[in-house]
Amino acid sequence: MLQSFAEDGGLRVHLDLNVPGRTGNAQKLVTKAIAIAQKKQRGRSNKYSSKYIVLDTDWLSAVNAENIRMKKAAAQAGFELVFQDCCFEAFLLRHFEETRNAAPPNAAEALKQLSKAWEGYRKGLSAKDLMKKLNAKMVRAAATRPQNRDFKGLLHDIGLL
Repeated sequence: MLQSFAEDGGLRVHLDLNVPGRTGNAQKLVTKAIAIAQKKQRGRSNKYSSKYIVLDTDWLSAVNAENIRMKKAAAQAGFELVFQDCCFEAFLLRHFEETRNAAPPNAAEALKQLSKAWEGYRKGLSAKDLMKKLNAKMVRAAATRPQNRDFKGLLHDIGLL
């Protein structure tokens, strides 16, 4: 979806999206994302200008030391971490004006609230389906919400903010 918004805005951006699996574990996801990027860039002269990993906060470990190690590994590999508080559905929920300050306590509640704000929403929608309900203006506004602040840097980096 962000790639489409960038193209619509005439931005010269290529977003290389790799989803290394639905592990439910931030540490595993970060490790896999780093390995994918390193393998892909091996021997290439055109390196990524920016690297981001988007994580749900409900995937973080209850052991703070594990989260610190994960963040350090990401930083050493040149990645910026972008946290969705608490999950993707909560992030989407904050795109709508009437639910802009929503802070559901867990993924189940986020899905319940989003289903009320977005009739017909279901997990796993394609970018095309997301764009039927969301537009670039809504995404930019959502990036300025306190719970979505990590997205502000990402959108700024690719020129959407």
